[in-house]
Amino acid sequence: SKQLNGNMGEYERVNWTIPIFNRMSTTYSVKRRRGNYEYAKLAHEQTRIEVEKEMRMAWLELNAAYQEYLSSEAQLSALNISHMANVRKFDMGNLSALELQASSSKRANADAVAIGKLLQLYVKQIEWNYYNNIKIW
Repeated sequence: SKQLNGNMGEYERVNWTIPIFNRMSTTYSVKRRRGNYEYAKLAHEQTRIEVEKEMRMAWLELNAAYQEYLSSEAQLSALNISHMANVRKFDMGNLSALELQASSSKRANADAVAIGKLLQLYVKQIEWNYYNNIKIW
């Protein structure tokens, strides 16, 4: 009785919501989630396409690097043969020291280019292995 007398001027309120009449928020929520799901599927597909494109590019770059390396090795081989002929000419006195130096310089430059192409080939091979999930060590 003391509680009733002490709280006579107070009111209690009960709020009861019925989901049928929630102003279509459930329908909108379902549609929003369905749209988010479709967006995530499209984003996943786009990412998959980009990865496949990167893999194809890595393969093409690896093949191009290999061809460049073969070309630089062929050029180095030809310059080695040419330089050896120039050394023989120099020994016989038919070639000046400046021309021999130029031949040696060209051969050294071709050797540096071949080493650079080989390193580039190694980098492209590592990139290709990465895309194919091949461990390098």
